[in-house]
Amino acid sequence: MEKNNEFLIPVSGLALGSHSYQFEINDDFFAERDYSEIQQGKVTVSLDVDRQETLLTLRFGIKGTVCVACDRCADEFDLPIEDERQFFIKLGTENAEESDDVAVVDADAHDYDVSSLMYEYIILAVPMHRVHPEGQCNPEVIAMLTQEDGSAETDEETVDPRWAALKDIKMAHPKRRQSHTRGAKRRTHYKAQTPNVTIDPVTGTMHVMHRAYYVDGDLYYRGQLVMAAKQ
Repeated sequence: MEKNNEFLIPVSGLALGSHSYQFEINDDFFAERDYSEIQQGKVTVSLDVDRQETLLTLRFGIKGTVCVACDRCADEFDLPIEDERQFFIKLGTENAEESDDVAVVDADAHDYDVSSLMYEYIILAVPMHRVHPEGQCNPEVIAMLTQEDGSAETDEETVDPRWAALKDIKMAHPKRRQSHTRGAKRRTHYKAQTPNVTIDPVTGTMHVMHRAYYVDGDLYYRGQLVMAAKQ
């Protein structure tokens, strides 16, 4: 997919300090994604970028609605979503991805495309259980479901007494099967904790707080050399 200039933020030319951006996401945004789970939606994404010497901290605020099918009546409706996410861009010598929340970008790179990040965070903001607000489901479908439940209860009342005796026997319940798609959706809501990182004022290296770290083979802790590299 080609880059959309609308979702590019400057990197090398961005001044130190805080910068704010706002993006309006509509149906065209989702249509550009192959096999997108969401096809329609209106979402506002606010992005605050904190530029430091070798690090960019991106804070996303997501708020809006997406069109999904109700799990109860199967009718589509606009589901409100709201979420906040954080992403780090380290400036280095080549492009690489360190983790789900940290990427390394060439310090001379002109810009960075945030559209993929925004799409991922919107998908993660959609809950697994998607139902209409109480009382807004399709009444015909709800009536049909209620009727089926009533029929099932009647059948249970007239069950053969020989089968009724089996209810007293305790048996293990088989695990309910789930599709690969539903299992994948559940896993998208597993949220890893964002590591607390800081910049060493002596070496200028970004590292996890309260952890020792290597710089050119030397081991440092809080800016002090702990162990020099073996010659």
